[in-house]
Amino acid sequence: MKQKDSIKNYLLEIPNYLAVFIFPLFFLTLSPILLDISASTGIEIGDLSLVFTFFTIGNVIGQLTSILYNRKYRSLTVIVASLIILIPITLVLARVKDLYAFCILYFIAGYLLGVIWLQANQNIMRSRIKNKERIIALTLSFYPIGAVIAPYISSGIVSRGMDWQILYYMLVFLISLVIVLYLTITRRIDYLSLKPDKRIPFKEIFIDKNRNILFIFTAIMLMVYVMSETVLALWAPTFFRSERLFDVRDAALLISLFWVGLLAGRVITGIIAGKIKLYYLILILSTIGFISSIIIYFFESKSAIFAMM
Repeated sequence: MKQKDSIKNYLLEIPNYLAVFIFPLFFLTLSPILLDISASTGIEIGDLSLVFTFFTIGNVIGQLTSILYNRKYRSLTVIVASLIILIPITLVLARVKDLYAFCILYFIAGYLLGVIWLQANQNIMRSRIKNKERIIALTLSFYPIGAVIAPYISSGIVSRGMDWQILYYMLVFLISLVIVLYLTITRRIDYLSLKPDKRIPFKEIFIDKNRNILFIFTAIMLMVYVMSETVLALWAPTFFRSERLFDVRDAALLISLFWVGLLAGRVITGIIAGKIKLYYLILILSTIGFISSIIIYFFESKSAIFAMM
């Protein structure tokens, strides 16, 4: 009989859940209030998009290099050290009004969060919970939860006439809380050691030409998907505030609906994936997405825009 995982073991991973949760809060709280940041700092709104670019680049590099730190330090040490360094970076962001400083600080923040992201997920894989699929799904669900909440936090602050820099002080509080949880909970957990995977020579990966073509095609599709998701998530609120005269709350609702739909779409697709051929499913969903995008761009009705988003 298969032994069930205790609820206690799931609760012990709360610090790792919150480490994932911080990422969308740091990344997506700015999207509904770019106009307000531009007005406050004097930075052109088009130039502000560089902040997201530098954050993403830093995050990718952070994830790629994260495992290197484990050659000398424990995962707990790497995470806590990264979070501690993130606090002064976040505090400085609350006072900066220069584009170059913004970009550099967001690059560093993205790097640190990339390191933390991979370390937290590594902890999940090394946990004593036997049902890895469930714990991974639970952990990664904290990203869309954070993405849904993030726009409401920033829009709530701005709509009440408060300074948008308060966002960073809230993030510092959350980061400090996560540090405390790691030091009080995670430090007592004896994580399992992972067996090293068998290494495959790099040249052997690309021997099959047919698989190479499929790999290239898939990589292009993923790149287009990520670009589309990023543009919608980051620029839709600004577009509809400037072109459709949405207020900041409507802009927040718009982007939250996008993330709710994205999460629901992944769940529904997972259910029907085995019942419809993959290529048909991709074609159908791409067509629906294309039509929805046209309606979002050209229609004036708020109800239609919200529904299509």
